Amino acid sequence: MRFSAPGAYARLLLIAVAGMLPAVASAEDPPPLPVTLPDLVKNNRSAVVSIQAQKANSQTGAVVNERGTGFVLNTSGYVLTADHVVVGGPDVDVQILGSAGSREGTKEGLDVVFENSQIDVALLKFKNTAVVRSPVKIGNPWVMQDGDALYVLGFPGDEEWYSGAGTLSARSGPKGSWSTDLVLDVGTSGGPVFNRSGEVIAFVWGGAKRSVQGGAATETSRLSRIIPLNLAGELLIYAGVGKSIEIASAQQVTYSIDETLVSQMQLQPVTKSFQAIFKAKEGFVIADHRLVSKSATRVTNLQTVVAPDGKSMKVTYNLTSGPVYDQWRGWLDADIVTRQVPEAH
Repeated sequence: MRFSAPGAYARLLLIAVAGMLPAVASAEDPPPLPVTLPDLVKNNRSAVVSIQAQKANSQTGAVVNERGTGFVLNTSGYVLTADHVVVGGPDVDVQILGSAGSREGTKEGLDVVFENSQIDVALLKFKNTAVVRSPVKIGNPWVMQDGDALYVLGFPGDEEWYSGAGTLSARSGPKGSWSTDLVLDVGTSGGPVFNRSGEVIAFVWGGAKRSVQGGAATETSRLSRIIPLNLAGELLIYAGVGKSIEIASAQQVTYSIDETLVSQMQLQPVTKSFQAIFKAKEGFVIADHRLVSKSATRVTNLQTVVAPDGKSMKVTYNLTSGPVYDQWRGWLDADIVTRQVPEAH
């Protein structure tokens, strides 16, 4: 996670502002009326930004053009998008241009203000601060339910503009993501996902193809992922639009494995299978994890699998010990470091 200028002062300001902002919108606010897709486009097209990031490697001279989508958060010109669209790297210089409302619109420069690679989200800002921008309305992702209607706006492929409708399939997935049947192709990453009231409650992470067995034939379907906005709480607070949602506070939780297989006093080496199941904290789900091996020998088939609902994870592995005349051991001493986020209500 990293801030660009104004640096440390911005961090202190962020903490101070976070303490002053209410967690949820006022209960007195009337619920917005449902919108149609044409109305949604009419009201929000000027707030959706086509993003082009030119990434030049100073060592090799190679240039890569990455395309994505973002959306304007406030009138000052802050834009949210997916970090993988704009992220650079060692010896990589990134120049970002954006055009609001159309891929063919006027290109303007953007600066990266904040990045969080763990969640894959970035906060940008238009360099030209003299223009008053048209922002989207921010909704509350916590009230969403499986099966709710969703709308997406963006710039897939070489399309000048795209709008689509779908439903929320499940509120669980890698990195705290949600799955949906929305059609999300390359170029829509970072784009806004709206609820039926015309409010943004998530942004596009990406889509992946998967094979589905259907009788003798194998078909291909798409599994699309979106990131609920509560996971981007720090960015929203920094941009001054974090009032309407409860910000998710991620926690790091570590589990330990310490297992040894001594000799089984057989004439040949013996291999045994082991498994450990770890439950997420009450009210939390496992967004991602990593295994940190402290000491291990004669370990095979080590796998970590997070349950589809994110509420537990299973670690499986094999250990091998030596025969009676040798009696060497197999062991695994490791930590599983997880990042856990509040479970969707």
